[in-house]
Amino acid sequence: MIRRRNRYRKSHPPPHVIAMLKSFYFLLPLLLTTPAWAGPPLPSCYAGLYLDEPERTASRAYYLFVDQTTPLTAALKTNVANLTANWGGNGERVKIVRFSANVSGQYTELMFDEFSDLPPTQEYLFHLHPRDKPKLLECIKARTEKFHQLLNHAVNQTLAMSDGKLPKTDLLHALKELTEKVLLRETNYEQTVLLVSDGLENSSYASFYQRKIIKPIDVNKTLDDIGKLNLIPDWHGAKVYMFGLGYLHDDKIYANPKLLQPLKDFWQAYFGLGKARLMELGTPGLLVSTLK
Repeated sequence: MIRRRNRYRKSHPPPHVIAMLKSFYFLLPLLLTTPAWAGPPLPSCYAGLYLDEPERTASRAYYLFVDQTTPLTAALKTNVANLTANWGGNGERVKIVRFSANVSGQYTELMFDEFSDLPPTQEYLFHLHPRDKPKLLECIKARTEKFHQLLNHAVNQTLAMSDGKLPKTDLLHALKELTEKVLLRETNYEQTVLLVSDGLENSSYASFYQRKIIKPIDVNKTLDDIGKLNLIPDWHGAKVYMFGLGYLHDDKIYANPKLLQPLKDFWQAYFGLGKARLMELGTPGLLVSTLK
């Protein structure tokens, strides 16, 4: 019988890596039935079987940035969870970051950062050893389920940490930091950002909010002021969806449409100057059902 040459085999990893991977595969059945936990990165199924990763020409990265000073209703939280539910397929990278006002106990924190495994092509499977094919497919299926379990937990946990009693975020400074430290610089990644925030900047150089109401905004002057402070960062061409714009969590107050329009105009111009591809401004929710 002619045996197919295994083009995707490679040398064994170091002993400590083997031990970690073995423990992962022994625990797979248990992990899929227990609550999600924020543990170490999930080992790749390809590494576990000592196989090369499939070749890729491009990939996607998805980001959820959550302003902790914007507490959403249960319905809006469900909306966010639904928008992120199908992230993490076909080798995608997903990051979740929370940020807040600069007060005690609140800080910018990376809540989730994982890659999903890239599914093998038929050509890739054709060149595998017969005993490796079912192992790889079973592992990828289990790892994908675990990935989404952890993702769903991280989304809900991050949204639950929001607190309306916090002072409004220094939002422009926070976004500059996130674009510089969290967004990927690799040109082969298509990047999508879901920003959950009311968009109500409150700082010494710009204030959109006072006494629980949205203030009138001079859009051009504000953009000029923050531009001089270098607070319009490079979004590296990322697609951006903003969720929660103008949202006031006090049910006795509503966002005046006359004041909401300048707020929308500001953020539309801000993202344009920052080389982002603004897809939608949700006031508060988005009208799309998926960000794919």
